[in-house]
Amino acid sequence: MKQRQVFIAPRAKHDILDLEYTIVNEYKAPQTAKTYVKGLYDVITKLSIYAESIRLSDKQDILRFGATARSIRYKKMAIIFTIHENHVVVRAVIPASLIKK
Repeated sequence: MKQRQVFIAPRAKHDILDLEYTIVNEYKAPQTAKTYVKGLYDVITKLSIYAESIRLSDKQDILRFGATARSIRYKKMAIIFTIHENHVVVRAVIPASLIKK
């Protein structure tokens, strides 16, 4: 498999910061937030190796991020990304429960 560079779009960065803020401030669990976000970034980083092996999505809730959008899960979150030549762009990180159709 081809190795690609991974970029995180501003929307996805905001999504991750928002998630971290929620875990720290609403659930009062800063260590959990740190561990969760580290795991999320670990999965995102590994997309550089296997992103192409993830199938294209047929769900409209994912396709709104691009006609070739794909998604993987990390715990209860969906990482939505697209592939462009030599790089992977993470478009959003949203609760997987929000993806319905």
